Amino acid sequence: TMPPKKFVDHSPVSGWHFFFGGILSLSAFAFIMLSHHDSTIVHRGSKGFNLASESHAHHRSSPSLHAVLGQSILMHNALKNDLGRMIVLAEKGIPSDWRMDHWKDIWLRQGRFQDEIIIPSLITRMKKTLPDEEVPSAIRAGYANQGFDKIITKIESWQVMDDRNYAMKELFRAMNNYFEERERYILPRLLDNFSERELWALDSIAYRREMDYFPPGVVDDLHTWWLRNLGLDEWVELFWYFFRGWRQPPMSEGEWKAFAKEFLSV
Repeated sequence: TMPPKKFVDHSPVSGWHFFFGGILSLSAFAFIMLSHHDSTIVHRGSKGFNLASESHAHHRSSPSLHAVLGQSILMHNALKNDLGRMIVLAEKGIPSDWRMDHWKDIWLRQGRFQDEIIIPSLITRMKKTLPDEEVPSAIRAGYANQGFDKIITKIESWQVMDDRNYAMKELFRAMNNYFEERERYILPRLLDNFSERELWALDSIAYRREMDYFPPGVVDDLHTWWLRNLGLDEWVELFWYFFRGWRQPPMSEGEWKAFAKEFLSV
């Protein structure tokens, strides 16, 4: 009998089967991983500043909208989701000290930026545009005077996991209520009382090296932390926040000096 001929596949597309098969497999894996990530995200959007409500219809189409989302709603939701995950870990008896240290660093930087830049700027502008409106005391007092530091100290000092978990839940409730109040009051007033360019200028201060809020190095870590703690729908908002901020034309020297004189006491 004749020995069988060696099989040779002369099909020009055979190699592409493996290539596209690999692409499909990687895509399926990525889809599964992203879907799993998205399923773990609990906090999205904003109750205090609900863009679906009729009262905020004019804000939905505001060209300034993304200038206020990054350091408000997206930051708030990421902080809530990260702390919520630590609470889940604590309920399973799993410590997360390193994660709390990282969370606290972002929290303190965000709080300083809001207390030192955003709130004073809003109060300064409202003296001109809304002179008869009294800013609520909780908003005026800022992050530093809400008692959060005392709760965080308890979390850091208590060694028993159940006690720490109780304190983290206490912090979450207080933080969630405060964020909702800030979003309800501050965001519409920022959009109504500042130009788009002014809002992007205020936002950019958070990333200026000399201000030490989120300087280069820290901001790179912030980007990955945001992605870990936001849902896929808010990844889209985060992209537009980065893209539109990057595309902003620079202020002229005269515009910046006038802006700094009014809001930064320079």
